[in-house]
Amino acid sequence: MKKILFVAVLIIFAFSACGGSTTSIPTQTSLPLPTDTPTNVPPTLTPTITPFPTVVISNTDGLLAEILSSGTIVVATNEDFQPQSFANPAGQRPTDTKCAFDQFSSAQLQGFDVDVAIQIGLRLGVETCLVTPPYNEVKTGNWGDRWDIGVGSYWITTKRSNVLAFTMPYYYENGTDAAAITIDYSHTLPIETLLGTINQIIDDMHNDRTLSTLSIKWFGKDFSTK
Repeated sequence: MKKILFVAVLIIFAFSACGGSTTSIPTQTSLPLPTDTPTNVPPTLTPTITPFPTVVISNTDGLLAEILSSGTIVVATNEDFQPQSFANPAGQRPTDTKCAFDQFSSAQLQGFDVDVAIQIGLRLGVETCLVTPPYNEVKTGNWGDRWDIGVGSYWITTKRSNVLAFTMPYYYENGTDAAAITIDYSHTLPIETLLGTINQIIDDMHNDRTLSTLSIKWFGKDFSTK
């Protein structure tokens, strides 16, 4: 019996070696790499502006000291002036905001001027809170200490310069009219240090092209220079 089994094994082995049918294991092949650039790629979104390091503040007094102490800067802008400033329907007021109940958080408004105001707050290291008084109340001065600065595309004019301090222009509306940050001369606290600090911030934003990028984002053109 053992001899019969041994002979049977030899016959099976010989049959396999002579080309008998065998089962092979399939091998995994790599997918072909694309050779053409796809045409259905969505357009690149405008990148979010990343704040640069906060401005170096060598001296704090007056209104600037109060802003830094409170942790907020209150900015007057326009309520519905697209694309400079207008409501953001998707914006949610943060639960931990320092903004007062009658002020908007920076998430609730949007636009070019709003983004500039946010950048000023970021570079000062404080939260930007927004209010929307009538345009004429801002440009005529005598704010009654209700807000700290104005970022609302306020043109520099000789008449306004009598009641408002202007920074250097941060953009040129329609490419011609110089708009600047405003501070009320009649504020009960000294404004000189704040004015100088914001001037430095605007200069930095020109140099690092933040203003250029924001202008293209909201206007489709670079209005940060003439």
